[in-house]
Order: sequence, then structure tokens, then C-alpha cells
Amino acid sequence: MTTLGPHLLGRVAPPDDAHVRAFPLTVPTVSNVEVEIRRPTLSLYDQGQTPRCVGYSISKIMNHYNGYAFDADWLYAECKKVDGFPGEDGTNARAACDVLRREGHWRTIRGVRVKAGPKLAHGIASNRWATSVDAIRSVLATKQPVAIGIDWHEAWFQPQKVTANNAGATPVSEWWLQPIINAGQIAGGHEIGIWAASDRRQAFGLSNTWGTSWPALVWVSYSTVSELLANGGDACAVVDLPTR
Repeated sequence: MTTLGPHLLGRVAPPDDAHVRAFPLTVPTVSNVEVEIRRPTLSLYDQGQTPRCVGYSISKIMNHYNGYAFDADWLYAECKKVDGFPGEDGTNARAACDVLRREGHWRTIRGVRVKAGPKLAHGIASNRWATSVDAIRSVLATKQPVAIGIDWHEAWFQPQKVTANNAGATPVSEWWLQPIINAGQIAGGHEIGIWAASDRRQAFGLSNTWGTSWPALVWVSYSTVSELLANGGDACAVVDLPTR
């Protein structure tokens, strides 16, 4: 695992939380969540040396819903037209959802955009914003991922490797983000997908868009996510897809 730098971030928080207050996610409380969602390959959505985490993490999630690969760079470029920060690197999930509702997404085949252009059928009909750990857990319980935009701390470029005793089974090594109190300064904003939830661990599993230079799945405690949401983070869930 190579050392990563803050140039690989790229979330610019919206200027207000009107989207969260207007469209909160209301879901029933669930219990005993233990789920890990199958994800596209690490190399398919690798943002490389760019600040395009929003385009890549959201496109990765749309891959899950459609079964097709999508052009993350196109989504990022469209976000920059509507996010209110035209001269600033980075964007946010609020802008991405606006694009996906209005324009859909642009499918790729072996890395090349299809000639038909973006299709509304490959976008979303509606989305909502989870404001708590329990709301995110409820989405994951239905085997659907969540995109979360958060402050990213310096130590998280190098997550900790922890040996876990799995209920008497052979010990396994897992990657974890350190608690915020031990994570150093804020390096910037980042958009990342939540693809797993484990009540046994009391943690969510994150899948990044940094290729193979970061572990395939990294755990972050529920309490850390709750703290991040309380400090300017937002968590986006797709609620309805267009009529196919």
C-alpha cells in the first residue's frame, strides 16, 4: 500500500444543508445488520491523481444499480456546471444527484463512452439524505450502498491493520480508520462509498476510489461516522430509479 496525499481528495461541501433538511431519509429501524455488498473491481473506478472522488464514488454506486460501467469524469464535469464552485477543484454529492436526476448517466464499454450519450434511464428518480447511523444501517440492510461526504483526516491515508478474532475462528486481518481523536488534522473533504455494515463490529465498511493503493475495504466505527455527520458530513441514498 503506497502513501497517498491530500491531492486525491475532492469533496467541496455545499454552502448549506438545505438538501438534507428538505429531503431527509425516513426508514424503519433494523437490527442485526451484517452485510457486505459486492463491488466493482478496484481498477474500474480509480480517480488517480485527480480531485474527482465525487464523480468516481457516485458512478461506482450507479454501476451497482445498473450493472453497467459509467464515465465518472463526465459526471464530475457536469457537477462542476451546477455546484456553484466553477473555479474550485472538487464538487459534492448534492450536485451529482442533480445531474443524475436531470440527465442520467453516460455508460462506458471498456472505458469508452457509448455513442448514444447519457440516458435518463441510467440515472436516478429521487434520493434522500441519511442523518444518522441507524438510517445508513437501514439502507445497507437492503443491500444498497450509501455515498458519504466527510472531512478526511491525515491519518486515514494510512489506515491501521488490526487482527480480529472472529468468534473463535482463525484470526483475520482487517483495515480500520483511526478514531478522530487520533487521526490528526483535517486534510480536506472526501466522498466515499459505504458498502458494508456490521453490528458485530459496530462499524461500516468503506470502499474507496484509489485503485489498489488503498485496501479493498476499510472499517470505520459507527461512532466516528456519527461524529462526521454532525460536523458537516452528508450521506446520500438512492431511493427511486427511473422507469426502465
